[in-house]
Amino acid sequence: MKRVCKTGGGLFAIGFLVWVFVFVFVFVRWAGNLDVVEREYSSKQEAVRDELFERGWLPAFIPESASDLLVRNHLDTNTSEGSFSFQKEEGEAFILELGRRNEGGAQLEELERYRDLVEEGYHLVNCAIERTVWVFLINPDKGHCYYYAGIVR
Repeated sequence: MKRVCKTGGGLFAIGFLVWVFVFVFVFVRWAGNLDVVEREYSSKQEAVRDELFERGWLPAFIPESASDLLVRNHLDTNTSEGSFSFQKEEGEAFILELGRRNEGGAQLEELERYRDLVEEGYHLVNCAIERTVWVFLINPDKGHCYYYAGIVR
């Protein structure tokens, strides 16, 4: 009587398939983030040194005291979002400056998207500068701002 011994080839095949699945999943997640550039700056001066404003990723007229800047740019959609803090005393002046610099006609879509922040005391200010529509949510009492930007085509 001949005995045939199997070595668990089925387990090997399943393990290999699991490894391939994990590899593909990780690669797809990694590749999906290639179109997003995220930077953090401790101060406006640090962002100036990195030429953030020259690249148009944030207007240079944000408050001088801006700190804890988070900048996230979606290169595939030409959009930007982020946040920063500033000294409370500069909040009202920043809101007025945005109104002064508005080159006109910025229209807001998806107002519902910002409703929670407005209810928390953020002032919603939008403006068009050159071909970019900027949405700033500014809370002068907290010294904090969220922003979103998109290119007008």
